Amino acid sequence: MPLLGRRSHVLARPLKDKTSEEPIYVIDFTREEFRSREEYNKRLELYRDSVWTCQCTGRNELTYQEAQHSEKKSRRQLNEHFPLYLEKPILQIVHHNTIPLDNLVDKCYHNIHSVYADGEPIELNIKITGKM
Repeated sequence: MPLLGRRSHVLARPLKDKTSEEPIYVIDFTREEFRSREEYNKRLELYRDSVWTCQCTGRNELTYQEAQHSEKKSRRQLNEHFPLYLEKPILQIVHHNTIPLDNLVDKCYHNIHSVYADGEPIELNIKITGKM
């Protein structure tokens, strides 16, 4: 969910007691419904302003749709390139940790490169000498 001013944005609640006679205005990409054209336009204008931030990357000055696209792309890349077997050891290091971010990144990096994780594939090369 894209951030608005570094805070999460709450979508409008679905309308209750809809009647077929009244016009309903729907924003396609959020599926928010409005009874008033004025509320609809106000919210749509907010989504078109470059005030949104991608929650995953921290990129800012995006429209809502750009931030949403950036989040989907970065989550897809993370799922494709980050091995599942490293998730638990990294989360154990990060959880409730209060050290500075740079030090935390270094600690995670060191752990990834010096400790084997459960389920991590290992390559073993055996060199046999004196073979006849």
